[in-house]
Amino acid sequence: MTAQRGFLRSILTLLTGATLAQALPLLAAPALTRLYSPADFGLFALFSGLMSNIAVMAGGRYEMAIVLPEDDDEALHLLALSLLIAFGWMLLLLPLSLVEETTIARVLGHPEVARWLPVLAVTVFAVGCGQSLGCWANRRRRDGVMASSRFLQSGGTVGTQWLAGWAKFGSGGLILGQLLGTLLAAVWLAVDALRQGGHWLARLRWQQIKVVAWRYREFPTINAMHAFVTAFQETGALWVLSHAGGASALGYYGLTIRVLKAPIGLVGGVVAQVLYQRIATERHAGQAIAPLVRQMVLMLGGLAVVPVVILLLWGEPLFALLFGAQWDAAGRYAQWLAPYMLLYFVASPLSTLPLVLGRQRTAFAFAVVGILAYLLGLLIGSTVWHNVEWGLGLTSALMTTYFAVFLLWLWHIARHDDRQRGVA
Repeated sequence: MTAQRGFLRSILTLLTGATLAQALPLLAAPALTRLYSPADFGLFALFSGLMSNIAVMAGGRYEMAIVLPEDDDEALHLLALSLLIAFGWMLLLLPLSLVEETTIARVLGHPEVARWLPVLAVTVFAVGCGQSLGCWANRRRRDGVMASSRFLQSGGTVGTQWLAGWAKFGSGGLILGQLLGTLLAAVWLAVDALRQGGHWLARLRWQQIKVVAWRYREFPTINAMHAFVTAFQETGALWVLSHAGGASALGYYGLTIRVLKAPIGLVGGVVAQVLYQRIATERHAGQAIAPLVRQMVLMLGGLAVVPVVILLLWGEPLFALLFGAQWDAAGRYAQWLAPYMLLYFVASPLSTLPLVLGRQRTAFAFAVVGILAYLLGLLIGSTVWHNVEWGLGLTSALMTTYFAVFLLWLWHIARHDDRQRGVA
């Protein structure tokens, strides 16, 4: 009972911070969509998609292993390793962005992205540091610090974007706002980590870093590819739209995904962080995990049903009312994607389950199937039917089926693990 209260308290603490963090972009969105054009949002969406695709590997995915060891010393070396890898990414991307910016921009289908590629390198480093330090804070159960870091990131991003919008910075204001917010969150987490255990730095040993790098090698090999493929879903979609739909279609799609995924970032991200730590802890203690999985599916599904129905019925007029008449197409995009988003909202927090159960290879295979289904729908719509909205409808149907099968598999492996450990 005490563990259950602690679990719910962790979720409530993080959810409070995440609610404030997610509320700011949503509240600011109607103002930002009147300060920036769909084309501005299109460039920002392309930049953010590329950044996110690289950033999921910024720590080599070793940060995802930080909560797993029983020994703090091993976890500390995983933290150091992930931070070193993030720094290495910046050293790699900076010269590449300066030398090959024109080629990269041409491949992405948007020449204006070229001048922002150096900012991309720094943003990836900041995200990598924030992710790694956030996992360390999660291990140390620094729930308040994690919540406040989310709020700082959101506030820094929105504040900068709003000021830059008034100053007519164009798409650059959106990009620089994201960079500043990410840096603020990373610095906040770093200061807390040093204050709580700065003396641990003296215990770092290069040999031990090499040991944990090998011991947790499935994270940069299997899990990193899984994360990259999952993130490439949005990057690939943006690439298709950049070439087939133009800057405005990019902007509509970018706003739609930003609004629809806000609840997933709000609730799903918090639940995923706490659930990951909780599943690992309960397995160490010999407890069953299938009941916890069932509880989360029912809770998340119940939270999402009503908003999805509202979106299906009134998506277009709602977007036009909230964001301005020029964004009505984004509302139609949202209507097409709503069914898929319902199951994505439920499945996203549970995607950490295969990490704990050692089923990363199968989860990776699922991810590959998912991205192929997503991009297939958009490609058919854009190139065969010449209709982006029909492509989104086909994508939504394919992904709804995909996530239904994925959730059944998660339930199966949770029950199988309980039976194997004799706790079913």
